[in-house]
Amino acid sequence: MSSHASEHYQNRPKRLLFGKESSEIGGKLPSGNRTIRNLRKGVRYTQKPPMECFIPLRVSVAEVFSEIVYTNLLSKPVRMRSAPGRRDKNRYCEYHREHGHDTNEYRILKSEIEKLIKSGYLKEFVDKNSQQP
Repeated sequence: MSSHASEHYQNRPKRLLFGKESSEIGGKLPSGNRTIRNLRKGVRYTQKPPMECFIPLRVSVAEVFSEIVYTNLLSKPVRMRSAPGRRDKNRYCEYHREHGHDTNEYRILKSEIEKLIKSGYLKEFVDKNSQQP
């Protein structure tokens, strides 16, 4: 490579995003949940949490929830952030008692159940025949 070509690559910004150097947008490229419009507005996002591996259950998360809903084991759910008019009416979360997502897909409820299992509760719902993560 000629010295002129190597100078060209050394002086070039490491990453370009929509015509801006990565340092102009905080040095990070957007994750999958960021949009071009929000980047231009300067909105900052937190990174998505890493995928979690949960202890395998012998029944669904919704079934575990229905068995323990009237105990004092679960904390009160955090209010849903999305506007009620924008929520998916085909999906219902029994934990929130609201439309918007399925009970079985709600990560925070899964985490609550996981904590209870690790604390010695709900062992009867653990699938002992499955490989543990």
